[in-house]
Amino acid sequence: MFQRVALEQQQQHSQRSRLVRSSFDEAASHFAPQSLHLIHIDGLHTYAAVKHDLETWLPKLKPGGTILFHDINVRERDFGVWQLWEEIKGMAGVQTVEVLNGHGLGIATYTAAAPAWHTQFNEVAPLLTAKGQLLQQLAQLRPDSTFGEIDQRPYKQQLHQAQAENKYLREHGLRTAVKRLLRR
Repeated sequence: MFQRVALEQQQQHSQRSRLVRSSFDEAASHFAPQSLHLIHIDGLHTYAAVKHDLETWLPKLKPGGTILFHDINVRERDFGVWQLWEEIKGMAGVQTVEVLNGHGLGIATYTAAAPAWHTQFNEVAPLLTAKGQLLQQLAQLRPDSTFGEIDQRPYKQQLHQAQAENKYLREHGLRTAVKRLLRR
């Protein structure tokens, strides 16, 4: 798996990314303070672990940078990301956006005022609920089965809706806008 990711990174993203193979804590030493625009936290999901990850990586974030938190919508077993996310949403100087479908994604931008791309993202977020390749594969394998989270429609129906939404995004150039925001 690592080789596949490394090949993709070298072919497509070598000018704007660096792949580090180590633990999350060890990797932090590879980055200078305030050097990263975007950090994605998706490790051990207990409250203490995700808080530790935030405290470790926050100093690496550039002013106005963004941290993504995966699994903000999971409230089972010992998952504590949602608890930390609730704290982050209440912090001064942090602007947040939530994607609550599936396991949830929290987007926290460390700035006093919400950046324009937050508004743009919120406008297109309802169209970004498509499950992409996974949904397409499931629709082919089990077209009459259901997803089992919030959306109980058969995969085949969900796929058709996702394809229509993606067509809308292409026609209106919103993918280009989202890609531009992510390249910042």
